Amino acid sequence: MFTRITLILSLIVTLSFQLQSQTRPYVTLGIGWPEGILVGLKAPVGPCTFGIAAGGIPEMATVSTDITYHFAGRVNVGVLRPWYVRMPLMYNRHQPEAGEAAKTALRTALRFGFAWFPTPGIGVSLEAGPGFHLYNEYMDVLEPEGKGFGVEPGANLSLYIRI
Repeated sequence: MFTRITLILSLIVTLSFQLQSQTRPYVTLGIGWPEGILVGLKAPVGPCTFGIAAGGIPEMATVSTDITYHFAGRVNVGVLRPWYVRMPLMYNRHQPEAGEAAKTALRTALRFGFAWFPTPGIGVSLEAGPGFHLYNEYMDVLEPEGKGFGVEPGANLSLYIRI
């Protein structure tokens, strides 16, 4: 399943690169919850970006895809507007200690953020917002039974570098 999701997300990003005509894509490096540490690509298409990322933390792998809409603020030529709303779709796979079964979660979120681009080729963004479990095998404080819909806070800090 992990391989299928990775292939589908790669196809989405490849198609979005074909669609984009205004600017070059960005390589991103981000850290946040529940994503962990991620490396990804974002393709700008008009006021939106389409992205894919992979990474995680020790014991947990994450693959995500997202759409971001940059909607407000003054913009310089070739740079995205600073204020945005982002909706990621994240697949997490937790590999606990030896002998325990792996657990997975599928999450989405509604994040609001601000991106600062000191130059057209480099930017930093900070975002936060609620996250929603679409599927969850984790045992957590917010939902002790696991396996179901839950809500949790999320945040992310990212660095953008245009390629």
